Amino acid sequence: MRSITITDLLKQIGITDEAFYWGKRIVKSLPQPGSFKNHAVVANWAEREKIRLELRAGLTGKTLSAKELANYPLQFQSETFFELQVEDDKKEDEDEKGRAGKSGKGSASRAFKRRDPDALRNSFWDARSEEIPAQAKLARGVVMGMEIGREALENVFEMFCHQVQHARVLASDLLASAGKAITRFTPPPFMAPRGDEDKVYKYDREKNETMFGVAPG
Repeated sequence: MRSITITDLLKQIGITDEAFYWGKRIVKSLPQPGSFKNHAVVANWAEREKIRLELRAGLTGKTLSAKELANYPLQFQSETFFELQVEDDKKEDEDEKGRAGKSGKGSASRAFKRRDPDALRNSFWDARSEEIPAQAKLARGVVMGMEIGREALENVFEMFCHQVQHARVLASDLLASAGKAITRFTPPPFMAPRGDEDKVYKYDREKNETMFGVAPG
C-alpha cells in the first residue's frame, strides 16, 4: 500500500479548513433529503499510530443505539470504516531518547522537584516543537461489515473518498466495487450474541411446531 500525506487525506474527503493531529476528532456532516438519510464521516486520530475514517448514521458523528439505527437504511446498520497506519519517523528517535533519559532520570527528576526554571522551560519548548507525523498508509477497510481484501482496498478507499467529497456515501456501491475481494463478515454490534451459552433449554415440540406453521397432530 502506498503512503499518503495526512494533509492530502483530509483534502480527499473535503476537509481543508481544520488542523488534524493525534487526539483530535473531526466530524464531516453529510445532510441528505428525506427522513433518516443523513450521515456523517468521522475522522478520528484517537490512537497515536492509527487514523480511522468511519461512516455513521446521523449528522453528529455519535454512535447510535440499535433502536435508533433501525430507522436508517441497512447500509448504516453495519460498520463501514477505513484504518490508516500513521508513519512516525520520530518514533525511533523518541525511543532512543527515552532509553537515554532513564540513565539520567534521577538528575532530571531532582531538577523538576527544585522547580529549575531552565528544566521547565526546555520541557515546555519540547512539547510545543513536537512534529506531527505527516504520512499514513492504508491498512484496513470494512464496508457494511465486510472485510475488504488487500487487492481491492485502495480502489474501494478512493471511491469512498470521492463519495465523501461529493457529500453522499453509498456503502452498497463500495461493496459492489470490491467484487470478490471480501474476506469475512463482521456483524454489527446489535447482532452480537447475548444470553447464557451454558444454559440448558427445554424443547417443547407442540409449542415449537406452531412457530413454523405446523399444526399440532
